[in-house]
Amino acid sequence: IGPGGSTIQRITVTSGARLDILKNTPEFGQNRVRISSNNVGSVDREDANNSIAKAVEMVQAILDEQAAILANSKTVTLEASDINGQAGVKAIIGKSGQTIQSILQKCNEGTTNGSG
Repeated sequence: IGPGGSTIQRITVTSGARLDILKNTPEFGQNRVRISSNNVGSVDREDANNSIAKAVEMVQAILDEQAAILANSKTVTLEASDINGQAGVKAIIGKSGQTIQSILQKCNEGTTNGSG
């Protein structure tokens, strides 16, 4: 959807298609996207099909990008014994959250430049 619906708006403007997020789907926690022609009465069928195809292509590119990010992500779960209890938690968080923020920043840099 993007911040403030910006991704949906960009796809709508670029493709000329209409995107509706369907939240009441059979799959719990999952949404579907309905893509249709934005101006059914004012465009011919070929134009409508082209706008829908372009929107589908753009949505698929976003899904592929997100799948690649997930495929390259790593999750580590630490137990209390792994981090030396309360003292370890404080060390990971750091003063005013500086250490954990630094870790998050380094992790985000790794995902934006293509490395994992």
